[in-house]
Amino acid sequence: MLKNAWNFIVRSRNIASWSVIIAVMVIAAVTLWLLWGDADPKQGTDAAPTAAPVTQPAVQGSDPLAIENGAGKPSKPDFEANSEPKSIPAPVSEPAGTSFQYAACPPDVSWFPGMNATSGYTPAEQPVRQPLQGIRQISVGHLFDGAGYGMEFGTSYALAEDGSVYRWGVFEFGKGTRPAAFPQKLGGLPDSIVQVDGGFAMARNGDVFALNHEGGPRKIPELSGAIALAQVDNTSVYILSRDGSVQLYAATGPDSKPSLLQVHGFGEVKVIEASPFITLALTKDGTLRKAGGPFSSGPPKEPEPLALPDGVRVQQVETTLSYENPAFVLSVDNRWFSINDQGAVELLPVPEGMVQITATQRTIVGLKKDGTVWAWGDSPALVKSEGHPVTPQSLRQMVGLQGIRSIAAGTDHLLALTEDGRVLTVGSNMYGQLGRSPIYTADLLPLGTWRGADALFQVNGRIMAVQSGSLWELKGDDTVRPIVYGPNVVKAFPALGHFAVLTADGRLIVTEPEETKPCKTLKVPGAIMDASAAANGLLLALADGSVHHIEGNTSQVDKATKLTFVPEPKGKVKQVFGDPFPFILTDRGELYYKASLQEGELIMKPVDTKLNVKQWSPMHPIYSDGIGYMGKLLDQKNQVYELELKMKYTPDSSHSTVSVELRKTGRTAVTLAGGAEIDREGRIVEQGFNRNVNTHLPPGSRLRASSSSYHYPIEGRTYYQHLFAMKDGTLYWLGDAMYAGPELSPGEAVLSSQ
Repeated sequence: MLKNAWNFIVRSRNIASWSVIIAVMVIAAVTLWLLWGDADPKQGTDAAPTAAPVTQPAVQGSDPLAIENGAGKPSKPDFEANSEPKSIPAPVSEPAGTSFQYAACPPDVSWFPGMNATSGYTPAEQPVRQPLQGIRQISVGHLFDGAGYGMEFGTSYALAEDGSVYRWGVFEFGKGTRPAAFPQKLGGLPDSIVQVDGGFAMARNGDVFALNHEGGPRKIPELSGAIALAQVDNTSVYILSRDGSVQLYAATGPDSKPSLLQVHGFGEVKVIEASPFITLALTKDGTLRKAGGPFSSGPPKEPEPLALPDGVRVQQVETTLSYENPAFVLSVDNRWFSINDQGAVELLPVPEGMVQITATQRTIVGLKKDGTVWAWGDSPALVKSEGHPVTPQSLRQMVGLQGIRSIAAGTDHLLALTEDGRVLTVGSNMYGQLGRSPIYTADLLPLGTWRGADALFQVNGRIMAVQSGSLWELKGDDTVRPIVYGPNVVKAFPALGHFAVLTADGRLIVTEPEETKPCKTLKVPGAIMDASAAANGLLLALADGSVHHIEGNTSQVDKATKLTFVPEPKGKVKQVFGDPFPFILTDRGELYYKASLQEGELIMKPVDTKLNVKQWSPMHPIYSDGIGYMGKLLDQKNQVYELELKMKYTPDSSHSTVSVELRKTGRTAVTLAGGAEIDREGRIVEQGFNRNVNTHLPPGSRLRASSSSYHYPIEGRTYYQHLFAMKDGTLYWLGDAMYAGPELSPGEAVLSSQ
């Protein structure tokens, strides 16, 4: 119902519909603001934090984890008890009375320097993978982002000449499931498959199979005698029989049970095509009839006839996953027409020679008779529009797609079948739907070697590293560029809509998203010992022991609020954690959390007055009123605790109370990386996320630094990633590859095995 409602709002474009969206956004913003304080109008309003990944501090120190295996067997390593961030030299104090404000970057800071500096990074050699070959048909699943959050769902299918069926991408959202990044051959099917349409396959004898059934492909016993399939959405399909009759099968019909309905009103059907938005049937007498899909606007209607201009007859029908362009038809005089879900027919001004036209949500793609592929629209996943939609009059050829015999489009990706039976892919790969690069690894996978990388950070999907005091970015194409050169950087983190950098002498460098602009430094009373992103600003620990919440943006500082500790800590503040919720850790192992906001004053209270905390490792929470699981902590005896944060609201939501609960797990670890626990044997364990992690650091390795990120969107793919830097300079990643953008250059779908 939510998906139906969203699509109705998107298509309606009226004031009432958009007011619904605005109301939802306001409610979400108020809820997230309550993470920081009471929703008191007298205190102003804070912008809610986004669902960006949360970067954890790097685990550093002198050989924090060493595994010697002279005989190939791990032995207990010598481990330094404290996995602390690198100690910061004595800070350079600013003149007393300096207020919080921005100043120009000092001359010793080279910001995105245009230089050919040697980074020392060498990418790991990737395994040679065999291309998917011998394919005769391609298809995409009708699984789409109906709620409108831009998560770019996608599933791809291929039918081989020998009857084998391959599938990759996302095909279910059950607990513990992971997208398939490479084509996987499906077992349990006969070798007589002659058609695949999304999650359904048809054998030569007319049997129909559900490919995404739990436990593997399953024959649908109610169906037989089919001559063609037309998937509607990911769980339903039309079945065309030899006598021209049509049935509709739904895996989750009334009462969530499978259902089979005889469809009337089409007549004797010769060709049927469907999507979530529209159904088109071409009858044996040449009549074109239209019916709605499960997400079409308006109430269900009986199939109704459609006529092309001048009474011209139809020779070809195409349906799509685009609610703006749900269908195209080709007339017998070789003119293309678009049909919307209301049945309006419009001539499509395309060049001659187009033999197939389909569409993603925002782009129309056409295949010419000469095997070239052309596109127009404004999808950033497929067309480089430079901010201006590409029109049919100026459609662009998709470079790298030649010798193509058919195309298939998902919501945000495109499959192209070559004349020699290979599959080329382009567009979004958020769920592995391109089938040509890994997006998840259950064991440590080498990224490359970077000698001298002292710290790792994950900043808004970017991998950054500190080497010899300079900050570098490791880009998705395995190239490295300097970000800040020279000022002895110790930390980088997302902040103020972009990111910030902390130096060893206590300066904070900030930048706007337009990275070509000059950087700035934040002037404070003294020097900054640690910094973190926080709601609507920053959390700063200063050299005098005070902690401040800074509200503002990259242009100005609006307000600075000093945090109040009740009781005062015995130790000195060592680390601050502001996102997603403020925590403070002292050098005496005292862990404080933001308990309340009283007349504009942020009150910090200890998590447990008796607990001596060595490491606090927060994770981004799932959005909920009660917040729930926040992260893990490690005490000085290496005992692992899980921490839950609970918020209670008054009926009018004007005030909230915050409490924390600790649960001793009974497990021990020598260090934490996000929610992952690493023990003395080098074993890495993580429980309670989408999938449990149980792997091991490479034998004989010594851990130098680590970084972890977690991402919980409102809807769609949740993911996490751990990065590890070893003493020998080898970098590894574990978990999900962070989404770095669409692949605009076509590449081959390949098999996972070497």
